[in-house]
Amino acid sequence: MSESTLEEILKLAIQKAEAVEIYYLSTQETPIKFENNCLKSLQTKAQQGVALRLIYQGRLGFASSTDLTRIEDLVAAAIHTAKVSDIAQFQFASSYNFNYPELECNLPKVNELISSGQEILEKIHDYNPDILVNIDFNIQNKKY
Repeated sequence: MSESTLEEILKLAIQKAEAVEIYYLSTQETPIKFENNCLKSLQTKAQQGVALRLIYQGRLGFASSTDLTRIEDLVAAAIHTAKVSDIAQFQFASSYNFNYPELECNLPKVNELISSGQEILEKIHDYNPDILVNIDFNIQNKKY
């Protein structure tokens, strides 16, 4: 998602609501599973989404979506929930923009984890070849 999409959501929501907050999350996950001594699955899943919180006619509304092509529907859904919500007894923080720090870390590569899993299996089987081994690794990357 580009910053322009978030800006579009903000611009559209501000035109209709008194106060607006937007939250964004992007994740990429790669679970690696060994089951009964064999590599069973390896897949990568990616997902991104946005949550919108607003105050409309003094009432709190909320909506979230992973379909970032329908921002008008997102804003409309948040307004709809506000219409049936209680009066907001608070205000959003003004001019608050929290950015999570970029963490500098080197995530392991998929092939490194597969090799590690196979090495662990070999060491366990050197000890006792009758043991059935299950191993799970999960590489996860999140952006807020």
